[in-house]
Amino acid sequence: TKLFNHLCVRGERRKNFLTPALTQWGRYLPDFDISASAAGDRSLSASVSDAAGDGSEADGVDAVMKNLKAVLVLTALPQVIPFKQRVSIFQRVLERDKTRYFSTVAAGTSGGGALAAALGLIEGPGGALQLEVHRDRIIDDAFRALNAAGHKLKGRIQVQFISEQGMAEAGIDGGGLFKEFIDTFTKAAFDPGYGMFVPTSTQLLTPNPASWVLGEHHLSLFNFVGKMLGKAVYEKILLESEFAGGFLNALLGRSNTIDDLFYLDEALYRSLMQLKQFVADGNDMESVGLFFDMTRTVFDAALFDV
Repeated sequence: TKLFNHLCVRGERRKNFLTPALTQWGRYLPDFDISASAAGDRSLSASVSDAAGDGSEADGVDAVMKNLKAVLVLTALPQVIPFKQRVSIFQRVLERDKTRYFSTVAAGTSGGGALAAALGLIEGPGGALQLEVHRDRIIDDAFRALNAAGHKLKGRIQVQFISEQGMAEAGIDGGGLFKEFIDTFTKAAFDPGYGMFVPTSTQLLTPNPASWVLGEHHLSLFNFVGKMLGKAVYEKILLESEFAGGFLNALLGRSNTIDDLFYLDEALYRSLMQLKQFVADGNDMESVGLFFDMTRTVFDAALFDV
């Protein structure tokens, strides 16, 4: 499993290193629900419905997830299942979770207004959280209003934008304003000028080593941004920005290796690989008189480490 995953990761960096036929095993897995059936090429959504039988699609999700083989493949070797099929089962799991959550809210067992008041949250009709944000300080406003919301973030959030003059902007949030809020929030959080993230040489995002300039609560801000990204996924909102591979490895609890430097600084990675090959070819490193220095830029100020 580790070797196969390592080869797949390397295939992401090298074009034509692996073909889809080698990494997607759907036709070899006809005996459980996440694969195409022997009767034809069907999507995972069809397999989930079949698993449900006469019951609901949600029950079908349970049937799939209780299948030990399916769980093992989805967690250990997810790349062998076509991406669209993985998205399909993920979305169905989310829909089932939403159904459970709103059923709990309707039954009055989610904690109600008393819990919201204790957390300093403002609830509107139907238990929706009320959020007022200024566009020029959207991160701070959202952090103060929603950071303590906990599981209530699964529910509806009604957004009201406040103008520079301190007046409520016109508009009723039927879902569109929340999408605009998520889009504006993430663009602000991912802006290098804010200080939380910096772009790599390939314009992917990674945490800013100097994020401490945001104050002692900077790690709490990272945690909150993660919550908002989770909410975006929960509501099927697509975002433009992408994280660097090394950062994704850290989020997934995986160890980074020298090869993962490729995602952070492609030029540096290729230079080091050339030096490695230079030594492997029998050359003397000291003969070329190389030295290493590093320049860090913190809000347009260059810091030199030699």
